[in-house]
Amino acid sequence: MVTENERNFETLRLEALCEPNYAMKFNAGGVKEVVLGVNDKFAGRRWNLASIGVKEAWQALKGRPLREVVLAVIDSGVDFRHEDLAGNIFSYENCSHGYNFYDNNNDVSDAEVHGTGIAGILGAVTNNGVEVAGIAPVKIMPVKVFGPGPSGSDADAIKGLNYAIENGADLSTHSYGGKTDSLILGIAIETAALRGHLVVAAAGNKGSDIS
Repeated sequence: MVTENERNFETLRLEALCEPNYAMKFNAGGVKEVVLGVNDKFAGRRWNLASIGVKEAWQALKGRPLREVVLAVIDSGVDFRHEDLAGNIFSYENCSHGYNFYDNNNDVSDAEVHGTGIAGILGAVTNNGVEVAGIAPVKIMPVKVFGPGPSGSDADAIKGLNYAIENGADLSTHSYGGKTDSLILGIAIETAALRGHLVVAAAGNKGSDIS
C-alpha cells in the first residue's frame, strides 16, 4: 500500500523544483541590549536585571546608607580572587572566606564555575568597568557543598545552610536540585526562616511546575 507521503516523495523525485536559495545561520540567541546606567563591560547584556527593575532600585537607594548584608552562596564554591568579585567577598580574621563541606576543609575554590556564576549575578562589583553588574553590593560567603561532576548530597546542603546561619549570613542562595524531596532539608529551611534567615531557591532551567 502506497502512502500519501510516499506518493509525494515520488512526485518530488520526478519533477524539477525551483525556489530561492536562502542563506542560513546558527541561532546564537542574540541578547537585546539594555541600559542600566553603569559602566560594567557587559552590563548592556543583563536584560534579566532590567526585567526586575534593578535600575530603579539602584536609583531609589542612591546616596542612602546601607547596612552590610551577607549572602551565602551554597553551591560549588566561588572564585574569590575573580576581579569582579574580590571586592565583595566575605572574609574572616584568618583570611578564610567560608567552608567546603564536600572536602571538609577551608578550600572554597570553584572548579565547576557554577557557584562563581551565581555569585556574579547576585553580587559582582558594579560600576567598576569590569565584566558584569551584580544586583546588590552584598558580601558573598562561599559555602561549598558540590564537588566534581558536580556531585553533592542533601546532608552537605543541610550542613552548609546551618553553617551560613551560625556564621551570620542574612540569606542564602540554593541553585541545585535532587531526585526526591528531602524532609530533613525542608525542616532545615523552615528552621532558617524562623531564625530570620532568608532562603532563596532556584526554580530550575526546565520550566518545571513548582506550584
